Amino acid sequence: NDDKVTIIATDAAGNETKQLVTVSVKDFVLSTSVVWNNIGDDNNINIAELAMATLSGTVTSADSTFTDLNIASIVFKQNNTIVHTINTALPVINNNTWTLDHDNAWASKLVDGNCIVIVNLSANSGGITGQGEAVVVIDIVAPVTPVLNFTDTGLSNDGITKNGTMTVGDLETGATWQYSIDGGTNFTSGTGSSFILNEGTYVENTIQIKQTDV
Repeated sequence: NDDKVTIIATDAAGNETKQLVTVSVKDFVLSTSVVWNNIGDDNNINIAELAMATLSGTVTSADSTFTDLNIASIVFKQNNTIVHTINTALPVINNNTWTLDHDNAWASKLVDGNCIVIVNLSANSGGITGQGEAVVVIDIVAPVTPVLNFTDTGLSNDGITKNGTMTVGDLETGATWQYSIDGGTNFTSGTGSSFILNEGTYVENTIQIKQTDV
């Protein structure tokens, strides 16, 4: 947008000189998308996914005359605290796209909880800046081992019961769980917090349970 500005110079005697100039104001918009790769589509990163995770993005701008377009830094924040900043060996922007390869130097700094990644951009020798960010949930701590209980209806501690209901405890909120009655060869998805065994004899370690968090 072009705006006209009047510049007035006044000397000690009160004499004025005016100069009308035209000022061109241009809005520069510089931003980038930030995408986590190799983490599935649930926006939650488990320990296996974190071991392969990369970041990438596409830079967008309202002007094609930028010079020296680059990534100035990449910041990782958790719980409103900066846990790691990459200032060197930064990704190169090529054809407006960039990729941050997996590196344990930054991945090892992430812990359970929400994680905000901020990619800071710079152009025209730092005269123009912009950024982009993405939010994910880091969940790399395995859930506790679930507990299996049953009601012993026979003699105390004789391991004989007429009640086939097996109760599962210590289930994590939102987690899924499965049980096996053949020593872990095959697992069946469970619901609620119990399952029923058919009549029969089950030796030690035949019945197994496991849970998987979100």
